[in-house]
Amino acid sequence: MKRHHLSIALFAGLSLSVASFTAQADLIGLQIGGGGWKHDPSGNFRYNSGSSSVSIDLDSDLHLATQTQGYFYINFENPLPLLPNIRLMSTKLENSGSGQISQTFTFNNKTYTASTSVTSVLNLNQTDLTLYWEPLDNIVSFDFGLTLKKFS
Repeated sequence: MKRHHLSIALFAGLSLSVASFTAQADLIGLQIGGGGWKHDPSGNFRYNSGSSSVSIDLDSDLHLATQTQGYFYINFENPLPLLPNIRLMSTKLENSGSGQISQTFTFNNKTYTASTSVTSVLNLNQTDLTLYWEPLDNIVSFDFGLTLKKFS
């Protein structure tokens, strides 16, 4: 009888130590990073004004050029399953160009004639705040969450 109780107690003790070790695997985490990326605006956009439509080329009409800019992020992960993890990310996307337009067009009730000098400015800087949960974080990883985005 004593052997049975001893083996059950030993098994229960091992089970508790394994559970304790597993619970300690998910600690508070902090990750900070960043980088650079090269963007090259290309293509065109179409502007409809009443019965007419014009297609404006980002390269030949607006003279937007290739740029290399940066981004950074910070992640904070916590071990509490009901509290979300947090990721904050900021991405810079600005571009400008100067030159002469190649075609005559009307934009926002103003007519631009071919060979007119223009200066174009594009600003799509953005900051993202993501709240997310990790219900699975073992061999299989599964995250879900919500991202709020602010353009500045």
